[in-house]
Amino acid sequence: MKIAFRIAFRHLGFKHQGSFTSFASLAAMVGLGLGICALILTASVLNGFEDTISRKIAGFDGHIRVQHFLFKPMVPFQTKLDSILTASNSSFS
Repeated sequence: MKIAFRIAFRHLGFKHQGSFTSFASLAAMVGLGLGICALILTASVLNGFEDTISRKIAGFDGHIRVQHFLFKPMVPFQTKLDSILTASNSSFS
């Protein structure tokens, strides 16, 4: 770990103030820092936006929708349930 800090501080030192490498190194570090900040900001904004949209869609329409597969009106479930229960009782007798 000490060698990593030694190399980092060597590049941050800028011994040659007028050289192109010091300017390029500084520009690269600033660009990298700005890019990382923009990435973190964008990710957090989109995460919040996704949560908001998900809540609005779930509030507008339920998580599940039950419908007939041919889009016909559905028979009330209680009468259908009664017919299933009577049919299964008679077939197992």
